[in-house]
Amino acid sequence: MFVLSLLFALEALAQKKKPGMFDFQQWKTPEGHQRDAIKHLAPQQLDLTPSGPFRGEPRKVRVRVYADRDYRSMIVHWRKGFEAQVARVNRVVEAVFNVRLEIESLRQWDSPHAGVQLEAILTDLETLDPGRDVDWTVGLVTPFKGVATSIHQIGGARLLARHFVLRGMDDEKEGQALDREFGLLSPDERARVYGERKTHKETVIFLHEWAHTMGTIHDEYDTAIMHPTYDAKRAAFSEFQKRLISFVLDSRLAAPEEAFPESAGLGALLAEAPTEEGTSKERASIAALAAERARRTRPDTGGPRNQGEARLPDPPAADVEASPKARAPLDAATTYVRQRDLGAAVPLLMDAIPHIAHKDGKTWARLASLATSVGALSMADTALGHVDRGQQSRKLAEQAETRRARIALPRRKGNWGLKADDEPTYAAQFQKVDDLIGKGEIAGARIHLTAFRRTYPVAPGADVLECALEFGAKRLPAAVKACEAALTKSDQTLRAHYLLGSIAASQRRDTVAEKHLRRAILLDPGNPDSWRALGRLYRAISAAGRLAELEAQHEALLSSPLPE
Repeated sequence: MFVLSLLFALEALAQKKKPGMFDFQQWKTPEGHQRDAIKHLAPQQLDLTPSGPFRGEPRKVRVRVYADRDYRSMIVHWRKGFEAQVARVNRVVEAVFNVRLEIESLRQWDSPHAGVQLEAILTDLETLDPGRDVDWTVGLVTPFKGVATSIHQIGGARLLARHFVLRGMDDEKEGQALDREFGLLSPDERARVYGERKTHKETVIFLHEWAHTMGTIHDEYDTAIMHPTYDAKRAAFSEFQKRLISFVLDSRLAAPEEAFPESAGLGALLAEAPTEEGTSKERASIAALAAERARRTRPDTGGPRNQGEARLPDPPAADVEASPKARAPLDAATTYVRQRDLGAAVPLLMDAIPHIAHKDGKTWARLASLATSVGALSMADTALGHVDRGQQSRKLAEQAETRRARIALPRRKGNWGLKADDEPTYAAQFQKVDDLIGKGEIAGARIHLTAFRRTYPVAPGADVLECALEFGAKRLPAAVKACEAALTKSDQTLRAHYLLGSIAASQRRDTVAEKHLRRAILLDPGNPDSWRALGRLYRAISAAGRLAELEAQHEALLSSPLPE
């Protein structure tokens, strides 16, 4: 992929001055000369100097990964390959920043990206999964074809963000160049150098894009990881970049419930940036972004509920392309969704609706996707009514139904006592309690759950959350009672099925466990937890035939092996 860097290195070696009369050198075979020459192509060792004194074990940073169809089909054993790539990255970040990246899940991403620019792919990833429950979301996308000269031909990220994308690497031309120039060496020797260069590239490019999401910008030092072009000499972050990354990491890990908690204190640090760190315009732009985020007043999504039936305005009848009056609020809402500020996105979606033409299916589809992300599911249903039936419409409808299952807000006449404009607040409050349970903060979760039940007494969400809370507290009879209460209200409550299945499996009530876990898979086929739990059940009871059937079903549906 970065074969140009190899060719330049080979040319430099070829142009070295020949030995003169007084340059005494030990005689070597042509093979020996090639062996000496190939050593110059070995990549630089990455700098492992700590950014400061550390106490305790490395802190965990959770990463969710999506691999698109082309990546999965063209990268052999892509799961193991990416896990190995993260292991190499961890050798650097554990030493330098005292953090350890842990892969939360490896998921399939069926959107094709052949010929699509990285900017558009990044937007697609951010819309697919805002990633509110993990620290970073990574997209592995269609491998680059041709000779790349810039890192950003195979990697993309926004500054101060939580998503980045990496293209697959196909270095066939570099391998051919090594074979051609070092044909006297054994295939094993050439393969070793090729492998070292490839893994170095993968590590550097991952670190480069990851660092961009924490505000680092390019510099031109030969050894800089943040250099805009790749070279085997890239090896280190600057001292200021280490300070900046450490500050952002510390801020985010200290306040995981906030999208960008580093914003408040970032301005003072950025003011100390050396002049060699990017351009003055780039430094000013990052400082302005941090300042704007720090100033932003976030709406109180837990405040008083709106009274009266929420009605969506009738869209105009004209069949026209998306107007700026619709595009502008949707663009702004997209930004807020990327930043996990879902409450701020809701009024912008409402602002866009009157300006979307009846037959502008593309814009209605965009609205449906954003509405699903913020939990405005009735709005999503209305928007989907304007989208032509087809694969995109089905996919968006499935996403909305999965969202309903995950927040325990299944369809029902009367909508469980919620008005349409109550739904985003419900979703935000549900997620708040769920996050506290996930972090093991049982006392805080009980307080928020009490308020949630008081506000939404009819919906099954409170029962589902109580079941999860009691399960986390190891009070299994209370958990079972709450989950069964949720299922009495609706059989569409995903978490109730999953938890009841898990409890039954732990108690060796195999038939009950299988029934609930099968139902959980049906409600959310893309969630690996239910598949994994059912697979473990089948292994525990030595049900080899059913396990094989489950593995085949997972492969057929999701094009990946059954998670273990």
